[in-house]
Amino acid sequence: MNVILLCPNQLPAGRLFQKQAPLALVPLFGRSALDRALESLSREGAGEVLVVSPDRPGKIRAAIESTSSWGLKIDCVAADRELDVEEAILKYHGEFESDAEVVVRKVEECLKPLAGLPGRVHFSNHQFFIDRLKEGSMPVHLTIREKAPGVWVSSRASIHPSATIESPVWIGPHVRIGPDVRIGADSIVENGSIVDRGAQIEGSWIGPDTYVGQRTEIVDSHVWGNTVCRWKDGSFIEIGDDFILADLKRDNWVPSVGWLSRVLAAGLLFTTSPLYAWWKVSRSKGEELFRFRRVVLPEVGSSRLPDRTVPLRTLEGVEGLASRWLELREVVRGRMSLVGNRPLTLDAISCLGGSRARKWMDHPAGVFSLGDAEGVDGNDHEVSIAYSLWFSSHNSLRIRLSVLRRCLVRLAGEILFSGHNSSTPEPASQQT
Repeated sequence: MNVILLCPNQLPAGRLFQKQAPLALVPLFGRSALDRALESLSREGAGEVLVVSPDRPGKIRAAIESTSSWGLKIDCVAADRELDVEEAILKYHGEFESDAEVVVRKVEECLKPLAGLPGRVHFSNHQFFIDRLKEGSMPVHLTIREKAPGVWVSSRASIHPSATIESPVWIGPHVRIGPDVRIGADSIVENGSIVDRGAQIEGSWIGPDTYVGQRTEIVDSHVWGNTVCRWKDGSFIEIGDDFILADLKRDNWVPSVGWLSRVLAAGLLFTTSPLYAWWKVSRSKGEELFRFRRVVLPEVGSSRLPDRTVPLRTLEGVEGLASRWLELREVVRGRMSLVGNRPLTLDAISCLGGSRARKWMDHPAGVFSLGDAEGVDGNDHEVSIAYSLWFSSHNSLRIRLSVLRRCLVRLAGEILFSGHNSSTPEPASQQT
């Protein structure tokens, strides 16, 4: 059997989803509608599938290449509009290599056999998905477990013990739920999202890789990235403050970190990983492991000032340079440098002014800075900025190596001093 698979075109009710991706790539309980449709066709015995996309076919092709082919031979073509069955047969029936029967299917119709879904999927109908939760008939995901009646959570999700979860709820893989968060009934949190401290979600769908800021309240809405749509009345808004909502997948930098910095960072990660493991084991159950700070990373080579923030993690309960251990991973990935100016918040960038801000963004942000090497307290903002501007103007390999050497010596001293304090008992107070 050969299949012409028709992807849905843009719809007024689906504009929240369409801003982020074509409707065929909207995630449904952890996987895209297209991926689930291809799985369904594979089970039906299809051999070749021609995917016809009227909406951003380039993204559809990329998704097909990056996902499992399900044993199918898949190709993708662009269309100027959504075709009906007769038009699709007339136009594409000769595009297949085999002489098998050609049938036409729509993406949303292919989802029905996977989970007993009654008819077409309504992408903007929140109750449609919540009914699947209540029935326990959502599409199966390998890591999802029913932790309590109606509470479906991935084994790869991280939920703080103080968070409150009310059924029915679905929480996908790699989701992080912070302390004092409340996830109310009829809510879905898709893969890779972060819900920060004290946030409240009720009757809402949170799209993949979405950051929900501290104490943000989301009620009866669909949220993906920084875009919100109230599913009850269709009202639509984009949030410009990344401290409230942000797209975690959105690029905010042009990597320009040399291979030497990456190799050195990888070496530091490897040699200090036993200390990180010891620290993690020593934390009491329920204690927070990390704290988050929304910062701006310079877009090196860009002519405009950066206006987007990314979450940067530091170790909770660790002081000094050692708290930045996780930033070494960002160096290995090419997002930061070992030596540079420290990442700043959006407010701090705004306070710098045009010329000083442009000097600051001439180089990648660094794990260690000239101010660190000079022992400057990070709370002394004006002095830190002065050192940063001097570094931007006089940056050279000799200066970077000098800063790195002094910061590593300081870091080693912090670690040894911390170990000495933790192993040496305090003397008993003397009696008078």
